[in-house]
Amino acid sequence: MGAARTSAEPHDGNVVEQEPELVASTHGRWRVHQLNRPRALNALTAGMVKAIRREYRDLCGEPGAARPPGAPCAVLTEGRGGRAFCAGGDVVAVTTAPKSVLDDATSDFFHLEYSMNMELATQPLPQVSLWDGIVMGGGVGLSIHGAFRVATERTVLAMPEVQIGLFPDIGASWFMPRLRGRYGAWLGLTGARITGAAARELGLATHLIASSAIPALREELLALEHPGEASIRAVLDAAELSHRAPHGGAVVPAEDLPPAQEVEAVFAPDEGITGVVARLEKTAQTSEWARKALSQLQSASPLAVCLTWRMLELGATSTLAEVLQREAVVARRKLDARGPAGAGDFAEGVAAALVRRDKSPKWRHGSLDAVSAAEVEGFLTPLPGDTPLNLTWAEGWAAAGGRAPGSSVIAGGALPHRAAL
Repeated sequence: MGAARTSAEPHDGNVVEQEPELVASTHGRWRVHQLNRPRALNALTAGMVKAIRREYRDLCGEPGAARPPGAPCAVLTEGRGGRAFCAGGDVVAVTTAPKSVLDDATSDFFHLEYSMNMELATQPLPQVSLWDGIVMGGGVGLSIHGAFRVATERTVLAMPEVQIGLFPDIGASWFMPRLRGRYGAWLGLTGARITGAAARELGLATHLIASSAIPALREELLALEHPGEASIRAVLDAAELSHRAPHGGAVVPAEDLPPAQEVEAVFAPDEGITGVVARLEKTAQTSEWARKALSQLQSASPLAVCLTWRMLELGATSTLAEVLQREAVVARRKLDARGPAGAGDFAEGVAAALVRRDKSPKWRHGSLDAVSAAEVEGFLTPLPGDTPLNLTWAEGWAAAGGRAPGSSVIAGGALPHRAAL
């Protein structure tokens, strides 16, 4: 049920079999998904997203259908290479794709990805994701909607999209406003990288375990004869108690959580994004975390920051399905030549960070003040011919007794019960 294997022709003429980008295998009652692009930090391609969606369709069947006796009843997701779970989507491929591909909604990476996010949020099988390394962007989306996310001291989690001219997507504008205090606004507007301990404290990770214990934990999980949510949770809870993660050791520099009261005061909704900047500037006079946050915010795309602020506002009172549909509209606007001024920030941000690697993007707007409310609202308006996400399968499972969208994140302790799912 994995992605099809491919072969390559080396210089000596011998055909060498290549493993697929998603390696899927069955171990007892588990289906194991290994992301297999280690040189690209397991960044998601459209092919990987399609393969993951096929996997879950095959494993779960149609909404409400009974699974065959002995079929896999849980999924373990991990990244190969030892450095990353998944560093996000392959944004270079997305921003350089031919226009004909971008115009085809069925091939649109974002349509595929956001549909997958909703399907992961409602499908009935418990998913365990091992975050032993970098987890960013699309990697968060691949796992945050599942039942269990295991962080270690090596974990680095971020939603850094504003730094490349995009916005925190994959449903982030649903779960970020529901994090305690105003930590979601801090994460989304700055792209801050946080440690595994910080992710656990916010509930983004459900468990925090020493990296050295992951191999034994993995084997213990795969040995479960009937892996349901209760039995999986019991194993993870015991491992968290007996294998505490040491402090430090992130694979790249990462931050612990700033003081909650300061974050809540600085990122309060009063006076909009300009109020946030003013309060950051004041707090930065005496606070290192605020100095860093101010620098991060000032280096990001002004349009992306303003757009993110608005999407977090809207997401606070939206369902997950509504958020993903909205994100799909905005993502297409960021890619389409017919989009508003500033649509090119995404391609420019990716080029500066990952192609030219000069870290000096030329944003369309020179400052936050240069971005008008009308421009921001323009990105929320569908283009003629836009196709909404097809969420029929996901919503069918939600109605048939799968999981309520967003319930896994709530169960992880991240979110107060204060909005419709």
